[in-house]
Amino acid sequence: MGDSTTADPTVAPTTADPTTGATSTGEATTGDPACAPYQPEEIGPGLDVTIRHEGDAPVWVRALDCSGLVDLDIVDPLVRDLFTPAGNCSPAQCHEFVELAACEPACDDCVVPWAVRIEPGASIPVHWPGGFLASMTLTAECAPGEGCQGSCGRPTQAPPGPYSAELRTFHTCTGACECDPTPNGWCPLFEPVVLEDVTLPFTAFKRPGETAIELVIGAQ
Repeated sequence: MGDSTTADPTVAPTTADPTTGATSTGEATTGDPACAPYQPEEIGPGLDVTIRHEGDAPVWVRALDCSGLVDLDIVDPLVRDLFTPAGNCSPAQCHEFVELAACEPACDDCVVPWAVRIEPGASIPVHWPGGFLASMTLTAECAPGEGCQGSCGRPTQAPPGPYSAELRTFHTCTGACECDPTPNGWCPLFEPVVLEDVTLPFTAFKRPGETAIELVIGAQ
């Protein structure tokens, strides 16, 4: 069924709210109360994170998906990372499987970068929709379509409490570490690299509360 723990992407390097609908082509069972837990929750408010590099030398971070989405962590009170990358296969979310007569996954043939290089002065906007994809298991009673049973992700509201946005940042790179930056000052690296000298810049925030924060990368 493909990668069932990821949300739909928008233009890199941001994330988007999970989809909330699918095309019904089979014997859907969405009216059965027993299948209601597979339907997505309403999530939000979202959080806009602006990553700013105020140091005087390039840094490197891990990439999460083919677009070069940076490996940002949104850490909740249970120390879970609720920021998930875009998936390259669909369907992936529970309610999509419920709606389908057959679930042969369709996947994009793309390559995830080894890393993302961030230049001094760069500014990278990233959006977290305020929820996460909770892992569930679909049964034949609620997803009778061919190949539709198994694991899936359900868009779920993030609980209130103290959070932090964290970005594992590397200050030394060995290998194919150069690339042509975008106007925002970052670029993906598709050749092998070795990253070392890590720091962990972070910004604390609360839910409900802030809807926009800055995460500043400085000198090591």
